[in-house]
Amino acid sequence: MIKNKELMELLDKVNMDDAMFSITNAMKIAEHYGWVAQSIKAIEEMSELTKALTKIILLGESKEDIPQKLIDDLKEELTDVGLMLIQIRYLFNLKALEIDQLSAEKVKRTLERIRLENQSSYRCQCNPRR
Repeated sequence: MIKNKELMELLDKVNMDDAMFSITNAMKIAEHYGWVAQSIKAIEEMSELTKALTKIILLGESKEDIPQKLIDDLKEELTDVGLMLIQIRYLFNLKALEIDQLSAEKVKRTLERIRLENQSSYRCQCNPRR
């Protein structure tokens, strides 16, 4: 579990110049291509992320035994999807605060589900390798 100190250490490693460069230019790219083209591109990138994760899952190995090439592919696809999400949020004028609030609600709901699972013999079948 990430503690506040660990979270702060992670945030300290974020290069704000790189982050601002990526966000600003992702919005320029979004404006250039428009919402239809970038929506299609987002779907394509999410599909590639799905394929990267599926390859890892199908190995059936422990996380430590996953080949570095697959981890690198995963990192690449996560980056692509992240950039597309920035563009989609921008193109559809989705406010960060609203997205963050929805995220917090969903996390709270999942934490409550975990709490209930821990109180009973019920176990979610969504993670068979757990």
